[in-house]
Amino acid sequence: MKASSAQLTVTTHQGDVIGGWADDAADIRVFRGIPYASPPVGNRRWQPPHSPDRFSGIFDATQFGPACPQPTGTEQFVWSRDHFNVAEDCLYLNIWSGGKADSRPVMVWFHGGAHTAGKAHDAIFDGTEL
Repeated sequence: MKASSAQLTVTTHQGDVIGGWADDAADIRVFRGIPYASPPVGNRRWQPPHSPDRFSGIFDATQFGPACPQPTGTEQFVWSRDHFNVAEDCLYLNIWSGGKADSRPVMVWFHGGAHTAGKAHDAIFDGTEL
């Protein structure tokens, strides 16, 4: 039985965020594409990160953010063998949690790719099984 959207909404320092179900039967929520810093573009390029702005309204965290710029195509590295959205504005988190995970340890993981390939939203990196 799916729970209400209220169970998919959490409050962060930036404001309220709504996510989706990674596995509603197992009560696992997923929040995709949450910015953890302001976009590193324009005069912020190559500068230390700045805190992200507060959300106006409820932030929709049901879609992955763009990957960092890199070559794509079938001849590329295994993690970049499809076409996907890339942008310099690519500082986003994807978070999976159990429905009752209000105060539990977390694991932080960064995908590889040697700054030439990779994206956090590949199926191989789905956090549902963890």
